[in-house]
Amino acid sequence: MKTTLAAFRDTRPATALAFLTFAALVAITQPADARSMCDTMKQMMNGPHPHSGMPMHSQTMHPGMRGPIPYGHSGMGMRGGPSVVAIVRGAGEFGTLLTALDAAGLTGLLEGDGPYTLFAPTDAAFKKLPPGALQELLGDKAKLVALLKYHVVPGRVSAAEILQSQELKTASGQLLPTKNLSVIRADIPARNGMIQVLDTVLLPSG
Repeated sequence: MKTTLAAFRDTRPATALAFLTFAALVAITQPADARSMCDTMKQMMNGPHPHSGMPMHSQTMHPGMRGPIPYGHSGMGMRGGPSVVAIVRGAGEFGTLLTALDAAGLTGLLEGDGPYTLFAPTDAAFKKLPPGALQELLGDKAKLVALLKYHVVPGRVSAAEILQSQELKTASGQLLPTKNLSVIRADIPARNGMIQVLDTVLLPSG
């Protein structure tokens, strides 16, 4: 039986609220016990996601937004808010990716209705490319378009779905093996899709 996304809906926020309410009552009568409970709460909220092992919350999850992005928020049903491109632009660590998208004429695609999942390499990821490789790509639009579309998958693809899949069909038409993905920040929701942050640039075959 195929597992649905509902099976991955995390119940920690509701549990956390009940925990905090109880902890507040304890704090009034037994401060030492309250401190211990707070430490437990921090471990619970900062621990790994039960299905993927990825961090549930991190203050560095997405520096372009004011608060941490909770893992597992798919962004489904979002009708307002920023687009995939707007979030990437505001993050401050995707300058090379934005330059490449503009050069390839693909910025409009990721500002459209979508939905699309963008596997977004950071600036540090692009620096791992061999010397001269980026300049060569920027000078060859056809190759640049193929490379960037290899980082885009139609639809909203969560980290949980990635873990359950062996490959994903990209906007370039090529299949992306999920074993090649090194996601360092997962499930950043956008109005028109999802962002999975990578620490490595994906290279299509051929």
